[in-house]
Amino acid sequence: MVGAVSDTCDLINFTYTVSFEVGGGAGPYTLTSGPSGSFAGNIFTSDPIPSGTAYAFEFFDANGCGPLLVEGQVTCECATDAGTMAAGLVEACADETAIADLSIGAVLDPEDILLYVVHNGTGPALGTEVYGYNSLPEFALIPPMQTGVTYYISAIAGNDFDLDGTIDTNDPCVSVAAGTPVLFHSLPEVSFVADATVCEGETATLTLSVQAESCVDITYTVSDGSSGSLTCVGDGDQIQVPAGTDNLVVDITGVTDLNGCTSLQFAQANIQVNLEPTATLEPTASVCNSTDSGMSTELNFDDFLLAGDLSGTWANTSGAAITGSFPTVNFDGATPGSYVFTYTTASALPPCSEQSFTMTVEVEDCVCPSLELSPAPPLCNNNGTVDLTNFEITSAPGIWSISGMPAGSNPATLNGTDFDAAGADPGTYELTFTLVNAPPVGCPTFNTLEVVVSEYLTAGVAGAEAEFCESSVQVVSLADLLIDADAGGAWAETSLVPSTPGAFNAGAGTFNTAGQTAASYTFSYTLDPDAPCPSEQTEVTVVVHPLPAVDAGDPGVLTCFEPEYTLNATADQGGFFQYSWSADDGSFPGDSTQLNPIINEAGVYTLTVTNTATGCMRSDQVVVTANQEVPVPFISISPVSCFGFDDGYIVVDSVVGGQPPYVYSLNGEPFSGSGFYPNLEASTYTLVVEDANGCANEPLIIDITQPQELNVELVAIIEGGGNVIRLGDSIELAALVNVPDSQIDSISWSPPLILSCDTCLNPTAYPLETTTFSVMVESNGCTDADALQIIVDKNRAVYVPNGFSPNGDGTNDIFYINAGPQVRRIRSFLVFNRWGETVFQYYQFEPNNPAYGWDGTFRGKLMDPAVFTWFAEIEFIDDRVEVFKGDVTLVK
Repeated sequence: MVGAVSDTCDLINFTYTVSFEVGGGAGPYTLTSGPSGSFAGNIFTSDPIPSGTAYAFEFFDANGCGPLLVEGQVTCECATDAGTMAAGLVEACADETAIADLSIGAVLDPEDILLYVVHNGTGPALGTEVYGYNSLPEFALIPPMQTGVTYYISAIAGNDFDLDGTIDTNDPCVSVAAGTPVLFHSLPEVSFVADATVCEGETATLTLSVQAESCVDITYTVSDGSSGSLTCVGDGDQIQVPAGTDNLVVDITGVTDLNGCTSLQFAQANIQVNLEPTATLEPTASVCNSTDSGMSTELNFDDFLLAGDLSGTWANTSGAAITGSFPTVNFDGATPGSYVFTYTTASALPPCSEQSFTMTVEVEDCVCPSLELSPAPPLCNNNGTVDLTNFEITSAPGIWSISGMPAGSNPATLNGTDFDAAGADPGTYELTFTLVNAPPVGCPTFNTLEVVVSEYLTAGVAGAEAEFCESSVQVVSLADLLIDADAGGAWAETSLVPSTPGAFNAGAGTFNTAGQTAASYTFSYTLDPDAPCPSEQTEVTVVVHPLPAVDAGDPGVLTCFEPEYTLNATADQGGFFQYSWSADDGSFPGDSTQLNPIINEAGVYTLTVTNTATGCMRSDQVVVTANQEVPVPFISISPVSCFGFDDGYIVVDSVVGGQPPYVYSLNGEPFSGSGFYPNLEASTYTLVVEDANGCANEPLIIDITQPQELNVELVAIIEGGGNVIRLGDSIELAALVNVPDSQIDSISWSPPLILSCDTCLNPTAYPLETTTFSVMVESNGCTDADALQIIVDKNRAVYVPNGFSPNGDGTNDIFYINAGPQVRRIRSFLVFNRWGETVFQYYQFEPNNPAYGWDGTFRGKLMDPAVFTWFAEIEFIDDRVEVFKGDVTLVK
């Protein structure tokens, strides 16, 4: 018959065991069919059975009766529950951590842990992408997560088999809670579309570029100490900044969108403030309208420019009757009166406008003798000499003098009427012709002649060629290539192969090498001084050298089978070319000076080829990847059941990393495709997993343990030690076991019939002959036994005195038999005198008792001293009967 069947589920391995008592018939019982298991007494417990798998056991008793059938099926139910997450949306900025509420109502098995995961699944299961785990429902934006996409923070519960703080997703009882939705907002970005240029006193307009999920609030500061803010600014909105006379810098100091997200990058704009041009004029001037008095009717309006812009233009505002062109005009024949002339500047920088200023010229009526002179042509100071009489129209005699000259230390000279400007300071010289004879009163006595001396200018000589490489970006100041050249000339490109449009800036005299092909570029510098000085021209050269050819080669892949790769680069070769390899993340793992080095590390490698003749270099990159990920095995082990057994095993449950298929080796044995190693004895093993790329883990050291050796020692507790006792003695035996009594399942002694107890640790034995005792103990299915031989000394210890003195002194008064415990009884004890007459006899008594001895009397009378003969028939406890005899002397 079968008692109640109990079952126990193991939710870690998802198995169950059943246990029940088998009764009836004659024990012990034998399991003949069905899953394996073991008996403890009459209680049968199965080995683990996969959940949901049916069982059927058949038992026979010791007499072969049976079978007894026990069958059933158990399905283990998971209790793990990750609980419930809040359903409300959690929002965070891209640089913040999204924090969801903790899971509510989670239920965990003893081996379970609860973690949180961020993923793209909407329901109670992990999505196709899992981005991170955490012990709290707190997550930042983890690449490749994106802003504007809804993700979910879920609680996940399950077993932590290897106690590494992570959940084994292969656990059939893993539970995932429907997640809390989380949305990350992108950070707003604001920049200025362009800088601004304004005229002094105007307001600058700066246009904003806004990249954000909503309009933004901004704050900004201006370098003049002012600041401002704008709310809900969108793309294309503008900031208005009043300008004074100084250039300004505007910095955006804060950007916040409607989601509360703040920019981590700030923008800056420059405001160029251009000043309005100015000019200072003589307020008034006077001039004659006739040369009759010898006074000039001409005015040089440049003479009235005192300061400011000197490059402007004059206008006859009042419409005076003048001839000539500004700056020198003639008022001959003009109507006397006051006339306004306007000077307009020509140096305004956009967006500033030109400014106008006025002066008044008083035209006087003058009729005087003629002192007319013809204008003098300009002279060049490289070789300018002129006879001033050539300019005398008047016939009146006069004397020439220099009455005005430009600033400088080398003025022109006058020798009589010869004006010598060779080497003289350039500028306008005023020469005065004074009448020798005084004119009528009120008429001028002299006239002046202006001679303009132009400065001779040189274009200098060309310096050394400027040399650059084809890829360089350099703005060359062409003036730096000239030696001793005067400023103010004009540049022009004279290259046989012209440069790209925009590279040459004639106005600035610069050449930008960016994007230019390898060639020699030539540029002329031309100076056109004021007439009559001749033009000058010099040519300079900028050389752009070609870059070396370089190709870093094909991408490579490293595996554990092929741990090295030869970089198959190609490049220009020859004595002028040098090679240099470098690695993006550290030192180059090879000979960096070779064109085709051998490397053994993955990385991004750059080859730089340098033309030592020109200094030009060019680089190219190649990527070498590695499929050398080391496989990591996850194993299960079963220890040895009993000390010295070989029933342990190792099984590789899974392998993470590397490239399948995998092969396995235990303790250096040849690799095979099986990761199951049974029948192992207790020892330390090393397991190596190798993947398809030949990559192997560091040997995993695995200890197959065994329980403490069950050890029983059988000892006899004998005073003085040894294992010898006398016949009739009992002996206490002791089974000394090296485990606590509570761990001992059973004790068995042999032979049991002469023991006080055959199931205890300390029985008492009663051997009548030399006997070998044995004991066997069992603990957790493991057994040990020991044996001890007890030698029984059968020397018949019978002690009979050879004399006694029955004199009543209390000492040795009785003649009786003494014996050891091996004597069961005295069957008969007889004493004879020398004539053979029986003087004492006693039957069936125990030794060592004076009551059963002879007191020396016969028929009530004390015998005289004599020698008597005695006989004793003695029965021993081993059923042996022996007859002892001897003599005893009676003395008084």
